[in-house]
Amino acid sequence: MSDALGKTGPLRRWRRWRMGDLDGLHHAPADAMADTPPEPIAPDIDTWQSELDALRRRTRETARKEGYDAGFQSGREAGYQHGLEAGRQAGEQEMRQQQRDLLHPLTTMARNFHQALQKLDDDIASELVDLALIVGRKLAGDALRDTPEQVLALVRQLLRDAPLASGTPTLWLHPDDLLLAREQLSAELDTAGWQMLADEQLQRGGCRLSSNAGEIDASVGTRWQQLLGTLRRRDRPVDTEPR
Repeated sequence: MSDALGKTGPLRRWRRWRMGDLDGLHHAPADAMADTPPEPIAPDIDTWQSELDALRRRTRETARKEGYDAGFQSGREAGYQHGLEAGRQAGEQEMRQQQRDLLHPLTTMARNFHQALQKLDDDIASELVDLALIVGRKLAGDALRDTPEQVLALVRQLLRDAPLASGTPTLWLHPDDLLLAREQLSAELDTAGWQMLADEQLQRGGCRLSSNAGEIDASVGTRWQQLLGTLRRRDRPVDTEPR
């Protein structure tokens, strides 16, 4: 039977299978595909435009957000500094007002105390002046009684200081002082061309000089009043005559 099959036509084209036959069939298409260049892909204009627009939108959004964040941070810092300064000034103003409110009663007390001390000083000073005047008046009266020659010094001063007058100047003295002046100053008065007359209204120790040019009052009362005007700070009735 095998001989019969081997003699037929189709059976004569049969051959034994080998591994290499399949390998050759497998690699041939791969090599052919490797040698074939890829077909170029046609550009999609709409896709590119969409991507470009999207990129622009993302860029603008990023820039806007960064600018907003930077401006917000800067504004917040500026607002914080402004608020801090305003709060500090308000606190200082409130503290100063509290200090003024606290010190106002003390300031008023200090002012009143100062005024009271000043008034006390004025009162004490005035009383001291009064006391000094009383003592001075007493001492002046005692000195005039003990040393009546004091009037001579006064007359000599008038001879030096009184301006020259036309006519004959007249020196008025207490009668007792007139006798003393005639004994001690006759030569000087005659040289000056003065005449001496008695005035019982004058106290001892004083005099008046009259001439055509006017009168010089050097009486004790007038000189004492001048002393009061120098020493007294305010007008008060006092005895103007030494005793």
